[in-house]
Amino acid sequence: DFALDPPLLAVRDAGKDRRFSIFSWSTSLCVVFLIRCDRPPLDDPRARLAFNLGLDKERLIREILHGLGRPLNGPLSDRHFGRDPSVPPHPYDPGRALRLLREAGLAEGFPLDVHAPCRIPDEGPRLAEFVAEGLRELGIDARPVLHEDRTEYARKIAAGELDGLFCFDSSPPGTYKVLREKLDSRTRGPWWQGYHNDEFDALLSKAAETEDRSARQKIYFKAYGILHREAPWIFLYQPDRFWIGNKRNTPPAGFDSLGYPSFPTP
Repeated sequence: DFALDPPLLAVRDAGKDRRFSIFSWSTSLCVVFLIRCDRPPLDDPRARLAFNLGLDKERLIREILHGLGRPLNGPLSDRHFGRDPSVPPHPYDPGRALRLLREAGLAEGFPLDVHAPCRIPDEGPRLAEFVAEGLRELGIDARPVLHEDRTEYARKIAAGELDGLFCFDSSPPGTYKVLREKLDSRTRGPWWQGYHNDEFDALLSKAAETEDRSARQKIYFKAYGILHREAPWIFLYQPDRFWIGNKRNTPPAGFDSLGYPSFPTP
């Protein structure tokens, strides 16, 4: 089991106290592990997909976030225009993960560094240990590597100085910005980690040229399906944001009596 941060402990305790209500809402924040996709053996999408299938994200959310989050089905949150809601999150399926690793010729395992900052996200150290633990169960020699200096950690990722997996929080609210800066191999933005798919790149250009909103969204959905299958990141969770209020008070504007947002997700 993993210890909870003080804010999460406060939410947990308030949830047990009938005097208080917890008001939560979703944001565009996504917590993921970037994967160095252009260096063997992580250049094989079967290995990357195995990582996503070999981790019990429901357990992660339950134990580390105390349930205050939801699994990602790709690189975007449910507040992003380009997220396809019909795509399910990768299930916890270690059997299939092992089969994929065997197909990729990786049944004997390999060493893998699982990098994480000590803050932003503040649960980074626990995430690194959780991911490393899950991958070790697949026969991978995974070890957590923690970074105290958050600024230097980000610089090393952008400069391509690290190998393996990198815990990161992806926060831009715009679909085009996330996909172009982090996954388009032509742009090679600061957080791009070597992922390359010509069809995906072409779809981004097509979406940018399409004025009709509905047609543009369908193009993004097609691109999203590619990312779901090829798994350039380990898709972990979209955290909830919250505050605690006295039940004698009425819910804030935009929330129902149970504390859930009553406005539509944009």
